[in-house]
Amino acid sequence: MEKVTKVRIALLLCVVFGATFLTGRLVFARQPLFAGKAQGMATVDINGTTLERVQAAIQKVFASGEGFSLTDSGDLAYVFQRPGGRIKDLSYGDLGGEGVVERAVVEIEQKSDSSFRVECNVYMVRNSGGDPFFEDDTKVLRAFGREYQRVLRRVKREAN
Repeated sequence: MEKVTKVRIALLLCVVFGATFLTGRLVFARQPLFAGKAQGMATVDINGTTLERVQAAIQKVFASGEGFSLTDSGDLAYVFQRPGGRIKDLSYGDLGGEGVVERAVVEIEQKSDSSFRVECNVYMVRNSGGDPFFEDDTKVLRAFGREYQRVLRRVKREAN
């Protein structure tokens, strides 16, 4: 066989094997290839406390400790915002426009009477001053969740 034909066959086998592996792993097993413990970019489990203490700890740490302001809340969810800062403006903003706002969405999952999972997802939001319809948000990747994981560890210490 010709050398070019052997290379084509090898590439075809790689593609077929890769597709078979991914299809089997993602579709038939119904599990993501890189499954994590939780869906949020930062997560902490808090045990041996009450819901009220967890809620108070979230509000205290995010509002007074991290400089966020509470913009919306429900029974088990909070939305905090703060200005993005110069580096985040350059990373997520547009040239010449207004800066971005860092929006943290914190949710509480109650596992039992005294056991909770607190999850945080963060979005960088452009055009956040007016109508929510015109907002342009970008979810921060889990890989950049170290800062928020640190904040949630503070929430855990405060709640216990």
